[in-house]
Amino acid sequence: TPVDFERIETTPSGYLANLNHGSIRSTACFVCFKRGYHKPPLIDLGILDESRGEKPCS
Repeated sequence: TPVDFERIETTPSGYLANLNHGSIRSTACFVCFKRGYHKPPLIDLGILDESRGEKPCS
């Protein structure tokens, strides 16, 4: 985990939040974030698959 960042290790349901879970011979991959001062809190997180044409909501 990078300095001053936090790693999301589990989902709200308690499962491991490894984005590569189930991939054969893949290194574990987790989302890391850094909290900013005087910034709104992080309240939601989503994963998009651009290869399927998914676009972020505006």
